[in-house]
Amino acid sequence: MQCADQIAKALSRTGRSPSQFHENRVFFASGPISSAPGVFRHDNLFVLRNTTVPAVLVEVAVIANPVDEQQALRNRREIVKAISNGVQRCVS
Repeated sequence: MQCADQIAKALSRTGRSPSQFHENRVFFASGPISSAPGVFRHDNLFVLRNTTVPAVLVEVAVIANPVDEQQALRNRREIVKAISNGVQRCVS
């Protein structure tokens, strides 16, 4: 959870805001589990359920939304740097 919080905060500092798509509690999310924006717990996602190491799944855009997709493509370096900064804060 600490890594998810740090990544969410780093993305938030770049001006990115959580997708409303997930705030509607789709995909059986348990709802927000953190004070950091956009952090949800999804217990039944295959990629998180079938790993032997700690994992965080980061979704920065809903590509079904053309505006999200274009913003993610235009800002991908900034997004990658924010995720990297969040992970570094988590493991330091």
